[in-house]
Amino acid sequence: MNIAPMYDSAASRQWNELTKSLDFSKPDANEVELRRTIQLSVGLPARKPGKK
Repeated sequence: MNIAPMYDSAASRQWNELTKSLDFSKPDANEVELRRTIQLSVGLPARKPGKK
């Protein structure tokens, strides 16, 4: 997947400058784990009763 970088106009110039060379197209292991933890903490994905 080739995604063009998007810059938030509300972000500070320093943030845009510091992050412009970062590749956000593929999540790393920490990001995947963080997303999974957030999902679990809010009850997503919804589970059927009796399943873990």
